[in-house]
Amino acid sequence: MDFTEIQRMCQRAANHSLSKTKLCVTSLGIVLCGLMVVFSQSLGLLSGAWVAFSLNFLPLFLSGGLLMGLGVMLIRSYHDEIKETDIGFGKLFMRSWHAALSSAYVFMPIVLIFLSVWALLGLFYLVSEVPMLGDFLASILSTGPFLLHLAALLLCLFSIYILFVVTPNFALKPFSEATVMTEESKRYLSHFFIRAVLLVVGLFPLLLSLVLLSIAATMTTHGFAGSTNHLQQVMQWLMIMLPYAVLLSPSVIFFFNMAAEAHVLVHKNPENV
Repeated sequence: MDFTEIQRMCQRAANHSLSKTKLCVTSLGIVLCGLMVVFSQSLGLLSGAWVAFSLNFLPLFLSGGLLMGLGVMLIRSYHDEIKETDIGFGKLFMRSWHAALSSAYVFMPIVLIFLSVWALLGLFYLVSEVPMLGDFLASILSTGPFLLHLAALLLCLFSIYILFVVTPNFALKPFSEATVMTEESKRYLSHFFIRAVLLVVGLFPLLLSLVLLSIAATMTTHGFAGSTNHLQQVMQWLMIMLPYAVLLSPSVIFFFNMAAEAHVLVHKNPENV
């Protein structure tokens, strides 16, 4: 694989990222993810550090399951478009909802692992509340919370990799074969370098969009519509989240299109990648 081939893959993925139907469906999916994030953040405003930690990360992993189900339909739609056999999103949804729902369960182990990390972190917070010795013990044992926070961040990176690598397997294989426990699952880490390169390529527009939109949202909430009232803050987040989701949808579609391209490349010519 060379740069020219990557360029062709990117061009093909970008050309099929602006379908009105897919943009609407993707925007709706992102809005649902946004609602979970906003709800969790609103609870976090009145919570302590330990609870706020879970409220910051848990909606991300739950959103990952929702995005994987969305990605199954987007990748199947992209496959049909490339093959010029587009059957319409309505029929595609009826044909794909079972696989989309089942794929979301891939994130259940990730959620359970995170909850374990959160529970362990709670022990350190409990130790820090010991009368008189709490601050001293928290300083001595700070390595533990550091490693647990690092584990949560690594779990986020792993979730992104899972979205990129596993979603096409559910989308492009028959449902009965598209399970995580098949022989195919042993290949998820094969050709890691090329998968990682294409992941970075597919993720770049999404990260750029997230940075620009987040900066604009921060400038809005802290400049134009800053408020110390919690109810008003939540309302501001909700109103900003709607255009946020719409503007983010093209890069999400591109991400899953590149996931499909990477899947096909690795499985069609495994000896050449």
